[in-house]
Amino acid sequence: MAPSPPEKKAEAPLRQSTLTNFRTGVSIGPRISKSNKPAPAKPKSNKPATPGHDRVTTDVLIAIKSIHLANIASQKKNHEYRKYRLHNEVVRLWLYETGEGGQGRASITHIAVIPKGVRHTPGTVPTEPFGIGNDDFNAGLKQSKYGYPVLELHELVKPVTLAEMKSKWGMGAPMGWRYVSADLWGDRWGEDDERADKKLPFDDATFDAVYVFEALCYAPDRAAAYGKVWRVLKPGGLSALTDWAMTDKFVEGNLYHRDMRNWTEFSNATIRMPRVAEMRAALAETGFEVLYEENIVYRSYPGP
Repeated sequence: MAPSPPEKKAEAPLRQSTLTNFRTGVSIGPRISKSNKPAPAKPKSNKPATPGHDRVTTDVLIAIKSIHLANIASQKKNHEYRKYRLHNEVVRLWLYETGEGGQGRASITHIAVIPKGVRHTPGTVPTEPFGIGNDDFNAGLKQSKYGYPVLELHELVKPVTLAEMKSKWGMGAPMGWRYVSADLWGDRWGEDDERADKKLPFDDATFDAVYVFEALCYAPDRAAAYGKVWRVLKPGGLSALTDWAMTDKFVEGNLYHRDMRNWTEFSNATIRMPRVAEMRAALAETGFEVLYEENIVYRSYPGP
């Protein structure tokens, strides 16, 4: 009898989500309709752009002091400011934490996700939510000329040490910025992103209606998630969504508001609750028309 093949071990994750976006929570219930016009094409940022297959032009490596990285990880800082303007297609910043006389790790420890094409100049950074350095940048008090909103932060399970950078990847500590090599990209970020492209197991235009209950608030890319709903709906079909979100009344600088948001996220295991305005924008980007919207919290107000 032939021996049984060894069990395949599950591959360890390359990274873990430290936070996704910086955004108390209410539940809204919009009813939306799929228009007959096709949804606008949405560029995919999870695939590497690799001219010559030697570098990934959507990912750059930069250096950051440990104190600034800690402020991003704790959500006290929501923009990274630099003197240079990165190309519009750059969507990920590989963060090399400097050594700083033994205080930092001298390693690539995190990957920050930034929006494609958004490069703030002084005076254009939103005042809400509050973030360290935003007011000074808007007032022109910083040497930096461009601000990059940090949407997500992922911590590498296996940081890339300076020794590994030199011996395996042929580079030293970054000065300014440089593109990430395709080999390093595949080794540390890599094919995990393929999961984002998996389709719902249904043919296109299968359903007259789709109902979603407190599910899409967990999606890191809301427009992409709505796009999957769009695909399986028939033209003119309806979708009803009930989800956690924050209204326009939420103020990041209000401690009570932040506490409510944090406890709501914690109790629902939601990494990042969206704002209602973000949900509307993502639905519109996908091609949906919002027919009805209600804050269903008021159905149970006042409480006992």
